[in-house]
Amino acid sequence: MKSINKFLTMLAALLLTASSLFSAATVFAAGTTTTSVTVHKLLATDGDMDKIANELETGNYAGNKVGVLPANAKEIAGVMFVWTNTNNEIIDENGQTLGVNIDPQTFKLSGAMPATAMKKLTEAEGAKFNTANLPAAKYKIYEIHSLSTYVGEDGATLTGSKAVPIEIELPLNDVVDAHVYPKNTEAKPKIDKDFKGKANPDTPRVDKDTPVNHQVGDVVEYEIVTKIPALANYATANWSDRMTEGLAFNKGTVKVTVDDVALEAGDYALTEVATGFDLKLTDAGLAKVNDQNAEKTVKITYSATLNDKAIVEVPESNDVTFNYGNNPDHGNTPKPNKPNENGDLTLTKTWVDATGAPIPAGAEATFDLVNAQTGKVVQTVTLTTDKNTVTVNGLDKNTEYKFVERSIKGYSADYQEITTAGEIAVKNWKDENPKPLDPTEPKVVTYGKKFVKVNDKDNRLAGAEFVIANADNAGQYLARKADKVSQEEKQLVVTTKDALDRAVAAYNALTAQQQTQQEKEKVDKAQAAYNAAVIAANNAFEWVADKDNENVVKLVSDAQGRFEITGLLAGTYYLEETKQPAGYALLTSRQKFEVTATSYSATGQGIEYTAGSGKDDATKVVNKKITIPQTGGIGTIIFAVAGAAIMGIAVYAYVKNNKDEDQLA
Repeated sequence: MKSINKFLTMLAALLLTASSLFSAATVFAAGTTTTSVTVHKLLATDGDMDKIANELETGNYAGNKVGVLPANAKEIAGVMFVWTNTNNEIIDENGQTLGVNIDPQTFKLSGAMPATAMKKLTEAEGAKFNTANLPAAKYKIYEIHSLSTYVGEDGATLTGSKAVPIEIELPLNDVVDAHVYPKNTEAKPKIDKDFKGKANPDTPRVDKDTPVNHQVGDVVEYEIVTKIPALANYATANWSDRMTEGLAFNKGTVKVTVDDVALEAGDYALTEVATGFDLKLTDAGLAKVNDQNAEKTVKITYSATLNDKAIVEVPESNDVTFNYGNNPDHGNTPKPNKPNENGDLTLTKTWVDATGAPIPAGAEATFDLVNAQTGKVVQTVTLTTDKNTVTVNGLDKNTEYKFVERSIKGYSADYQEITTAGEIAVKNWKDENPKPLDPTEPKVVTYGKKFVKVNDKDNRLAGAEFVIANADNAGQYLARKADKVSQEEKQLVVTTKDALDRAVAAYNALTAQQQTQQEKEKVDKAQAAYNAAVIAANNAFEWVADKDNENVVKLVSDAQGRFEITGLLAGTYYLEETKQPAGYALLTSRQKFEVTATSYSATGQGIEYTAGSGKDDATKVVNKKITIPQTGGIGTIIFAVAGAAIMGIAVYAYVKNNKDEDQLA
């Protein structure tokens, strides 16, 4: 009887050990010393972790190495595992605690990982731990995503897991070199950015490179939609958004939702600057997208205003980068800047690891120099730890550019805030997150038209003034939005307009021989000051009924007869002359003109905007000279002399006639 009981007891213990090993969640043991435990990280290539577990169990897995893995399993390297006792305290190879705990819910460490911790990254055939010196006891083996280096194909990160943490009791019965097989799935987030109501991460709009026409002052609404995969375990999720200077970010407009439920203030950290924002989920925010059984959708909405810095016919871009992963991250969006006055743009590169320590020599980064407004690559440069700066010459000083770093595995690019023209700086931090996602951004563009005021002999005329109407008769007039123009901007327009009027009057008073290039330059200088004041005040347009409204936009021809309007929507408009050049008749009818995607720059329009440029990119506005000029001049003097002579003759005749009558009387 005793023999039978002893046999049954041993059989029960054996079955318990075997069934525990089959589950790969908890491994119990008793008996001989287990000198090593190898952790093999299995990736479920089809997302079915249960299938792997079932195949291992039916394959009589009993704690030893598996000869052939299940068909849907792939062993992966670069996953960090660390041992703890049953109180979740990290231990060394002797089982001694090291003062750092692991939260069993979040798997986060209470402090930095101790250097002597019993930890390893998996390699191609797992991570083998020496357990010979561990006391007989129960232990846990935690998977630490934040210290793992694994990144899957196309930026996928580890998501769901099974049999983690591993619970194991040493020694294992009759197993000297044990093998355990925790399992994971992987997935990649999806992101799209577009105008509000159009973002779709599953099927992004294919024509986003075609800019949408807007008028200066228009508010453009955007949205960023990001789909976070189920069972994600992100340590970082942040969006960095930057705009070219023709778009002004509207601070206070950022709204964030998860599955259409607004996030609370403590769920994210928001940093707003003039050109965009950085938004990062806090631990509270990450908790709302991590370890969820279903995909989560994060939506960010905000707006920007097309401003007076928008360059006509050049698209204005609004770029976002999504940095994500299981490791802490420093990445953000490339920040555009203009070259210096000489057309030079200098890139400076620094390298640090996650703690700020310098990176060893040999690291290399390749950058594309991109026109920030068109998205076209201008040049490619490479920097190393030995050569950390480069200057590109011959760029357009009025165009914004950005250096975009090509992804380097194991590093994130931190683009620095620079306010000095001609400089861009990037700091690379060592981490192991996937390449940031950078969806194609929508673009907006504004249009315009150029004119030259001439007489019937194509001589250029200065001093003509125009307003713009939206109809052939009656209609309304283009004006600066009153609530968008400061008193200082208004006053500057008035002051520079007065100075321009005086310069034009002085120029017109000169003889043809006196109208030298130097005198023309005086008018051009006054015109440039007026143009700059008008552009600065043209933050936004509207249409008003009163032509004499103080905010109505007035266009004045310079010494070369030139004037232009920018910041308009495509459409039909009308020029109305309100002041003619000296010695010419005022135009009595409005002149129709069309604004299109190419009307500002296209050739074949009749006359060179800049004389001698070889490009007939402007439209003529012709005035005819009158016999008796309306504004004075030599004709008026002749008319006055002739009139005085006639009056003199009349007086003489009258006096003589009276004298003759007196004599007769």
